[in-house]
Amino acid sequence: MRKKDAAATWRMCLNCNEHCTTIGHPVDLYTKSGDVGAYSSILILIPDYRVAVPILAAGSDSATAVGVAVERVVQGILPALETAARGQAATNLGGMYSTTATNSTLVLKAGQDGMVIEKWVSSNGVDTLAGLGMFAQSSGRTLRRLSLVPMGLEEEKEKEKEKEAEEEEEDGQRRVYYRALIETTLDGVDEAVPRVNDLNDVAWNLLDAYQWGGIGIDEFVFMLGEDGKATAVRPRAMRETYYVRR
Repeated sequence: MRKKDAAATWRMCLNCNEHCTTIGHPVDLYTKSGDVGAYSSILILIPDYRVAVPILAAGSDSATAVGVAVERVVQGILPALETAARGQAATNLGGMYSTTATNSTLVLKAGQDGMVIEKWVSSNGVDTLAGLGMFAQSSGRTLRRLSLVPMGLEEEKEKEKEKEAEEEEEDGQRRVYYRALIETTLDGVDEAVPRVNDLNDVAWNLLDAYQWGGIGIDEFVFMLGEDGKATAVRPRAMRETYYVRR
């Protein structure tokens, strides 16, 4: 834990230690500790994985015991949680989606940084990934990949208001919203040169940068069945729904 900030009631710890995570992205830990006499405790909340870890200790050196336990537990549990989350995402969201009306196809697989779009052919055979690559090249960049990350937004089907006509017959009990991070590298940059501002870390700056009909190309909605597995996905800018072909 290299960075710590004080917040009201809770202590927020940003875990970005390469020895604790297997994929290198930051993980926020919300902690609350307390001591009474010979008793010590701490509660760790990990919102990214919806996990809570309580640790209790008693004895003459209980505070030290809690500190050691935190290190052992966090270093052990984070890689396991990441692996489990990746496997769950691959099972629930991975695979091929397509529609026969326009020959559109979307292929997703679980990568190190989330669900990766391996193939995206939209209406009438247009290679969307190739098109985004050309946009990137126009600004001196090279497209690396498109990774889908959850927005934390979802809604139940029965609670929704009327949607546009083409959405009315979609399958799935829940809709879950994702964004596609358009990850690029700046051509001609020597990555060995240390910089405070990473010139390649601009994915979040590109949200809604590429639009079609006023809707960001990076907006995706998954329709989930009762078992939590996707039955369809809707790239909102394309105004069509791709159904899973497992």
